[in-house]
Amino acid sequence: ETVVVGIPFEQGFPYFGRNYTRLAVADNGYVTFADEGMTYFVGETGPAAYVTNRMPSPQWPNNQIAALWTDLSVGEQDYNVGDVYTWGNETVFGIEWAQIPHYDSDCFANGNTGGHLNEDGSVEPGCLRLTHFELLLFADGSLQMLYKEAPPAPTMYAAVSVGWENAYGTVGQDVRYNDATFPNDDSAVVASPA
Repeated sequence: ETVVVGIPFEQGFPYFGRNYTRLAVADNGYVTFADEGMTYFVGETGPAAYVTNRMPSPQWPNNQIAALWTDLSVGEQDYNVGDVYTWGNETVFGIEWAQIPHYDSDCFANGNTGGHLNEDGSVEPGCLRLTHFELLLFADGSLQMLYKEAPPAPTMYAAVSVGWENAYGTVGQDVRYNDATFPNDDSAVVASPA
């Protein structure tokens, strides 16, 4: 599922020479930018929904920031125990992916249903790997990717990719590509990509 939201910065978010006032938030851990009336390349189906790309790459989605791009299970079947939230003011805009399970082939293929977060913080079924991370965009064009919980998931459909790229997929940076061991809990990536 994809949600298009406004960025509350007066001049927009400066990104690779453009100022964007809107972005699309993908439930699979990334955002894309586009001018009003243009297509946001998110909300994939089929294999593209869980296959990550190296950045930069001309393959879509382009004009993106991938905070934790992988196959996350937001609102799919009965496994959703978390959600995606946005907030912001004139200096910072945040997107938070909170308590969302990785779509793990071993866990889901074994007939597990009814994802549930218990009061003690444990999750049922126990094979679900919950992740909790946030992308902060600052009015000066800098960003922070904050990882509260990011358990390694070697059996998930798509390993984690983190990075950013421009609208053409010609300029960008891989922080990690196809790496199921990244990031660590309570870690961060701080950058000024454009």
